[in-house]
This record gives sequence, C-alpha cells and structure tokens, in this order.
Amino acid sequence: MARNMVESRNAGALCSAVVVMVLAFVTAGAGLAQEASLTISGYIGDGSGRVILGIEALEQLPIVSFTTGTIWTTGERRFSGPTLASVLALVVAGDGDLNLMALNDYAMKMPRGLVGATAPIIATRIDEEPFSIVENGPFWIVFPYDESRAYRSELHFATSVWQLTEIAVLPE
Repeated sequence: MARNMVESRNAGALCSAVVVMVLAFVTAGAGLAQEASLTISGYIGDGSGRVILGIEALEQLPIVSFTTGTIWTTGERRFSGPTLASVLALVVAGDGDLNLMALNDYAMKMPRGLVGATAPIIATRIDEEPFSIVENGPFWIVFPYDESRAYRSELHFATSVWQLTEIAVLPE
C-alpha cells in the first residue's frame, strides 16, 4: 500500500512537471510571434547586403487584408500583412528572382513575375491575431487563392512559404 502511494505521488509530480513544460512551450510560442524577424538578403540597397526586419517594422508598412481559403487550413481565414512588393521596395531590392527560406530549411525559388502590387502578402496576422510557429507563422507568404484561378497553381502553392525566415534577392 505504501509503495502505491509513493508511485502515485511520483506520477502526480511527473504530471505536474509535464503541465509546466507544456505551458512554458505554449507561452514561449505565443511570444515568438512578437519577437520574430525576417531577413532580407542578397541584392538589396546599393549592392549585396542584409536587412533584418522585426514584426513591428513590417507592420509599419501599408497592410493588405483578404479572406481566402487555403489548401493547408480549414475554412476561410483572414490574412493580413504588408505586400511582398512593399517589403522589397523598402529594402531597395534588385529585380532578380527570390529564394524563399523557411524555418525547417524548406527553400523555394519564386520567379519575380509572381510578385504583384497587391499579392502576395507576407502575412503577419491570421484573423487579426499574430500567429506562432506552431500555427505556420509568424510570417507566411499568402496569395488570395479564392480571388483567381491563377493563384491556385502548383507554383503559387509551392511559393506560399510558411514559417518564412529569409528572402534572398538573386541577381538578374
């Protein structure tokens, strides 16, 4: 009987420790959206360089919002953030294609012709809220997929990089 009580207490302590660790992870994940940064590198400014933009700097640019479904989410969601074009203009990017890199080392080359005046955006919010790494954030290249059949191509889907960490501007 005494052994069962000790095992029960140890199991209770273990459960408490797991709950604390999960809460710490969730809390840290929520904070990551606020502390995140996006690196723009390559042919920017007056030559090759690197600029690091925090979420606050990105949200100082004009914000575009649209509601659309995606192949990765359930139902329609409202995505908001600066256009990729406005971010590239901010850093005086060259006209070459873009190499988009994600946190998990996924990388995809985006032809510069996909960058329009109003799409894609670098989403910093979903349904008006910042989103964490667990939710594919804090930065996600998003097109208004429901707006046009053209946005529902394999190339558009492949360049819709979530957990975006870096955009390298390639030479022309």
